[in-house]
Amino acid sequence: MNITYCDNYGSMSQLAGSKVIRELQHHEEPLLCAASGQSPTGLYQYLVKESKEGTHPLPALKVIKLDEWVGLPENHPATCEYYLRETLLKPLKIPDSRYISFDSNATDPMEECNRIQQELERSGPINVCIAGLGTNGHVGLIEPDQSLEPSCHIADLTPATLQDS
Repeated sequence: MNITYCDNYGSMSQLAGSKVIRELQHHEEPLLCAASGQSPTGLYQYLVKESKEGTHPLPALKVIKLDEWVGLPENHPATCEYYLRETLLKPLKIPDSRYISFDSNATDPMEECNRIQQELERSGPINVCIAGLGTNGHVGLIEPDQSLEPSCHIADLTPATLQDS
């Protein structure tokens, strides 16, 4: 693991964005696992800027959403869906055919997790994953625990994570 310190959020976003682009360009049809939240917004803005300027176009990019809030309608402004569509997918003109998304209002959330897991197995592997780090140490809404769940699943969130979000 390499830890890099940056002077500010803007320089961190630019550095992260350039590293993500460099990695994605090594793959014919790259798969980006994208999180929502405050941390990756500058990174996504950098990707959009570079793509729009033609400096680093990402025409074959496919995106899978990292996580979602169960029970909220997908067009609710608090959902990861809404955030990713507004911040990344629409600006990069990524069509639905190149986007793997959870149905946050699925009748059977476990069945939805199985659907996403199968889609990931067909489309994967993930080439780059963007995940935020919460104040209690959660990574991408995966709470600290003795072991990690290796596949798509429903997580019980701590009060601290719910409050931060």
